[in-house]
Formats: sequence, structure tokens, C-alpha cells
Amino acid sequence: MDGFYNRSLAEMTMYPNNPNEQEMFMLTWPDVRTVNSGFYAEDEISLKESSLKLSTRLAIQGFNVADEFGLNSLRIFYPEMNQRQTRFLKSVSAAYHRKFKTFHINGGLSYGDRAPSVSEGFGFYLFNSFDNHDYIGDPDLKNEKAIETNVKVSLPLKKINIGLEANYFHTMDFIIGEVNPDLSVMTIGAEGVKVYKNLEYADLYNISLDTKYEITPELLWTGLISYHRGTDQDGQNLPFISPIAYNSMVQYTSGTFSGSLTMRGAADQVNFNPVFGEDLSNAYTVFSMALGKSFPVNNDTVYVKAGVENIFDEFYSTYTDWNNIPRMGRNFFMTISYAIN
Repeated sequence: MDGFYNRSLAEMTMYPNNPNEQEMFMLTWPDVRTVNSGFYAEDEISLKESSLKLSTRLAIQGFNVADEFGLNSLRIFYPEMNQRQTRFLKSVSAAYHRKFKTFHINGGLSYGDRAPSVSEGFGFYLFNSFDNHDYIGDPDLKNEKAIETNVKVSLPLKKINIGLEANYFHTMDFIIGEVNPDLSVMTIGAEGVKVYKNLEYADLYNISLDTKYEITPELLWTGLISYHRGTDQDGQNLPFISPIAYNSMVQYTSGTFSGSLTMRGAADQVNFNPVFGEDLSNAYTVFSMALGKSFPVNNDTVYVKAGVENIFDEFYSTYTDWNNIPRMGRNFFMTISYAIN
């Protein structure tokens, strides 16, 4: 058994330039009380050279819009809106693992749904500076439902481990904000108003390849490359989906000394959605390095670490950075930690 309780209350006051005019007050989260209680169960079945794990969770989630002023504000758009609502949530999953002579296979299939968040269901003119829109919730949204399948093949050898992993999400009644041209903005300078709606469905694909290679007992190399893609039922790009990303690290450890050289980066983000304030983010590659050493002090340990991030002072921003504000340039750091044993 598990559960939680949340109280969500947020307000905004807009002050006019003319002191003779009255300020505007609104509850952007109208004191929403959320109670969730559920029952979780799982069972792991051991099979010959394999295992199967089954799990499920059943829950009841209730919402109560406790503030009358906030409730009446939302009833401007939803006159028949109830003060309270109850939703039933469920999830079920199966995970299978099979060990062969030279490799492992993991696979899974799951189904789950979720209730709209407080912002999605009860938000009132919430300003999103990323896409420069006000957002209004919809208390009549359907629960978002998703089917997920995943598979991973692992090849553990003497000095090298290789893993290939992929998953696919098919999300029904996908919740997202859509522009409503009939509504006026509240935030000065906002481009428009979006209202949360259920799409028919959306699809998300992820695939990654990771490798670990022990060059010597002291020298280890790891690498990862991943691809992500998300679209809705009309083939439009979902927002905030990472482009091809990669990282690689060489790590050296010998006694009390350690060092690492790291590379990370991403390809051009070409599958963006300008409706959500996204635009093209250029490819980048960033290198960093660090050195560390530990010293015994009586029975305790002092660890000193120094390094430089973004060695070549690369000018870049990622697909999630607001207004394409660039990330940190070349940065030197040093840390000293003391561990009491």
C-alpha cells in the first residue's frame, strides 16, 4: 500500500503602470488538493536459465479545488465543472530475462495510465516563457494511457561489454497544449493562449548502444550513443525530444590516483517543433578532463580533485536551453573533500 497528498496553490498579481488603475489578481493553481492511494504487487518467477517478473499497481486519485475564487475562475471556461473528481489509475508490466551462453536478453511489456497534472487539469493562465504562451488547463481531460515495449541484448565478454537497447511508447490520449486563437493573453508580450488537450496518440522511439572496454586493469573506456524520435498522430514532431547524443570517457585508476578524459556531444536537432518555441540547435562536441588523488590523514581520507570542463571553450547550447542561451564555456575547478572513517 502507498499513497500521497499534495496541495497546489499559486497566485499572480499584475500591477498596472498607471497607479490609479486596480491591480489584477488571479489564482494560477486554485488550491488543488490531490490524494492518491494505491496497491502494488509483484511476483518474480524463476524459470530454467531465465526469470519473469510481473507487477501491477491499482490506485484511486482524487482532486478537490478548494478555493472558491479559483473554481469560479475556471468555470468561466468550463461552466459545468465539478469541484471534486475521482480517477481510477492502473498499471501492469511483465519483464523477462534470459541468459544464454554468451549473451543476455531482457524484454518487457507494460501498460499504464496517469491522471492530468495540476497544471494540465486546473492551471489558469500559467505563462511558459519557453514558447511565450499562457496555458489553461482542462479538468475534463481523459487519463493519458501508454503501452511500452522494450528489449535489451547484452554481450558480456572478458574485457568488453556491449549492450544494445531499444524501447517504444505508444501513448493514447496524449496530453499537450494547443493554441486557442479565440482566447486573449493575460501576460504582457505573450504570443497566445494554449489549452491542454488530448491528442489521439503519440509515438516515442529510443535506441542506444553502450560499450565498456577494459584496456588494462587500470585503464577503462566507456561509450554511449543514443537516438530518439517522437511524433504525434499527424506526424508532427513532439517537443523536447533529444537529437542523436553521444558520450565517451577514458578513466585511469591506480592506487590513490585517478584521472579521466570525457567527450560528450549531440548532432543537429532537426526534428524540432517551432509551435513550442523550439528551433534548430547546432551540433556540438565538448571535452573535459579531471585528476584526483586521495591522501590518508590519521584514520580519515582527504580527496583532492581538479580539472577543466569544456577544454576548447566550445560555444554551444542544447535543445532544452531557454532562448538558446549558451552553456558554460571553459571552466576550471578544484574540490577538496574530507571523509571521516
